[in-house]
Amino acid sequence: MVAAHGWDINGAKKVGMKTGYIKSYEKRLSSYYEKSDYTADNCKKLVLKIIS
Repeated sequence: MVAAHGWDINGAKKVGMKTGYIKSYEKRLSSYYEKSDYTADNCKKLVLKIIS
């Protein structure tokens, strides 16, 4: 699951999905949410992290 909103990442983590967070909208995940598996500034950088 790739998202730019913390609540989307949190929900996906709670059901066992691997997650990728794009910081372009919220800039950072709240400490209230579970940490994403991958984090990047934009979609292209996130894809490069996931495939490497």
